[in-house]
Amino acid sequence: MLAGLSPLDSAFPVRHVLLAGRTGVGKSSLVNYLVADAKAGVGLGRPATRKGECHLYRTQAFACPVVFYDTWGIEIDKSDEWLRYVRALLTREASQVQTIVYCVMAGGHRVQPFDLELIAEFQRRGLHVLVALTKCDLVTQMDCELLRQAIPPGVRVVQTCGGGKTRAGVSMPFGKTRLLFFLTL
Repeated sequence: MLAGLSPLDSAFPVRHVLLAGRTGVGKSSLVNYLVADAKAGVGLGRPATRKGECHLYRTQAFACPVVFYDTWGIEIDKSDEWLRYVRALLTREASQVQTIVYCVMAGGHRVQPFDLELIAEFQRRGLHVLVALTKCDLVTQMDCELLRQAIPPGVRVVQTCGGGKTRAGVSMPFGKTRLLFFLTL
């Protein structure tokens, strides 16, 4: 059990979910959307979650308690350092983390080879991997489908949008129920 993290009262086992992905893809925005009282830092320019940080957020999904580990984002020049950090985190929390939600920003129009390598590594570790396409309000449904096709078969892909203001107006949030449902399977 992590320091400061009390067990949640539930008849269901706690689901421990690590959020991963490149800097700026919307991991912290996603956790703010998924967890009603979360106050994860988000912003433009510099990363909101600093190097070496991992913030914990708790919620309930269909009566199942869920703990999210919001990690610092992968930066190209620090990817090896990030990978060492996450491997150590998974080793320390091996009995806890069961699921990775790997975030890919739909507006980036690419799933990079590095993303696919990480997804494969998480699967080799026996972790359940979901891919959250973030900021899907900024692209077409066809763009999301092309990104989904780039993800390995058997990995569930959920289109998400945390909502909020964009240059085109206000976006309504979507994807929360579907993502939380898959986390409880």
